[in-house]
Amino acid sequence: MNMHLRTLGRTGLQVSPLCLGTMHFGWKTDGDTSLAILDAFRAAGGNFIQAASSAGIDGGLDRLATALSEEHVGRWMDERDVSRSSMVLATRLVLRDRGPSGSSLADVIRARCEASLRRLRTDHLDLFMLEWNPALLPLEDTLEALVPLVWKGLVRAVGASGFPAWRLMEARACASRRSMPGLDVAQHDYSLVMRRPFEPELEEFCRESRTGFLARSPLAGGFLVGEVPGRRTWIHSSRAAWLRERYLQCGGGSVRDVLEAVAASRGASVAQTALAWVLARESVTSAVVGVTSPEQLRELVNATHAPLAACDLSALEVRPQRTMSPVPAAGPGRGEQAKTPTAPELWTAGANN
Repeated sequence: MNMHLRTLGRTGLQVSPLCLGTMHFGWKTDGDTSLAILDAFRAAGGNFIQAASSAGIDGGLDRLATALSEEHVGRWMDERDVSRSSMVLATRLVLRDRGPSGSSLADVIRARCEASLRRLRTDHLDLFMLEWNPALLPLEDTLEALVPLVWKGLVRAVGASGFPAWRLMEARACASRRSMPGLDVAQHDYSLVMRRPFEPELEEFCRESRTGFLARSPLAGGFLVGEVPGRRTWIHSSRAAWLRERYLQCGGGSVRDVLEAVAASRGASVAQTALAWVLARESVTSAVVGVTSPEQLRELVNATHAPLAACDLSALEVRPQRTMSPVPAAGPGRGEQAKTPTAPELWTAGANN
């Protein structure tokens, strides 16, 4: 059973409800496994892939990782002879700074876009996402830098990742005033335990302006999945502690308890139920997921075929109950480490989760 496609806002692009984030392909997920995940995604009817590109003086590791992300997608397209028109390819540019002295923002953005096209082995991007960073200010300069990319057909649509709603409104007004390409897609972290800043400001903006929305980290980095005993993980302990500290101190544990109960009543996994809740939101076009195995992907695909009942949606409307004090970080002289649940061993592999 294939995934039903959805329209990505004003772009008109028809995309699958799951967007496969490939950030870890090639370095945290080996090449063969990466290709197998892409095969499984296509077999399930997925057509929306988001890679990443990084630029800036402090982006050494990021540059390597994101380059591999794009290269593996390009290799897969070539080796599997995948029709370009059957896929929606996006990449997310993380711009650390404006580049070497003397280079313009337009030069930097164009160079990174062209490099992404070479690695993806394609002549155009369906969606070019810009990650929020002060280096993009003033926004008028950024929008002007995108004009030649759109006019030359290198980029079909442009989106914004991590932008606050008021910045998107500013960009929309500027683009309209100057007849320049607008930011027609928004992306932000969104899950049962990370409902702001999407709700309510960004959600209202997307609905009223017909802006497509991509929900990033729909499983809260794996926190919502809970413990997966006996499964090997390469995740660093510091990230596991960060997940606990970030979500438990703001009441994420109470949400996870309800989520587990709803999942058990449905006979579904916690991951499927958490993802199904995100996809049920009217303003969410697609959820960006990062996986480390074809089996993990197939589990998430099932969430697109089993919508939540009204009673389940009502139960999951529980709001996090904040604790009175934060979870202390472990360290020398800090006493016994707080006894909080171990971060999930399988589902914390991808930041897009």
